[in-house]
Amino acid sequence: MNLTLRTYQILKSCRNFSTSSICRILSQEFQLNNEWQNRHAVLKELNLGGDYEWIAAVQKKFVGGGKASAVDVDAATCLSEEVDQLNDIVELVYKLRHTENAADLLPSTEYALYRLFLKYNAHEELFKVLNDPINYGVFPNYHVSALLLSHYIKAKNYSAAAKIASFTQIL
Repeated sequence: MNLTLRTYQILKSCRNFSTSSICRILSQEFQLNNEWQNRHAVLKELNLGGDYEWIAAVQKKFVGGGKASAVDVDAATCLSEEVDQLNDIVELVYKLRHTENAADLLPSTEYALYRLFLKYNAHEELFKVLNDPINYGVFPNYHVSALLLSHYIKAKNYSAAAKIASFTQIL
């Protein structure tokens, strides 16, 4: 395999790459945790019932061939905070994807789902969703991709970070 001089120079310069420079770029402020918590508090003020109750209510809408709206699924996803709710939320996103309301999926649903994956280090579930875009229809935006990359680089899980990076390039 022949490498051009320019390709060789680029590859050689990559050897000096340091993850410490990434950690400085992707600071705690970049994660927008305070803004996310403020949004979550505002959603709690809507009194949709407890987050478990709202998830159950949305699940009931899908039972028997019924359908829930994208807003219902978004509220359930954004209100979720517990690890035992993760599978229920993934199931709701899957069910929404298989209705005629699939195109109405809100960006905040995707964002909340990925933040929930990161919060509980749910690597298997994260890659299950990422690797099956047809059935889940959840695509990380650039900010979420950066959060995922930062998370996996800080955890020294470089193979997962590489998967995220390659997935981001495909989008």
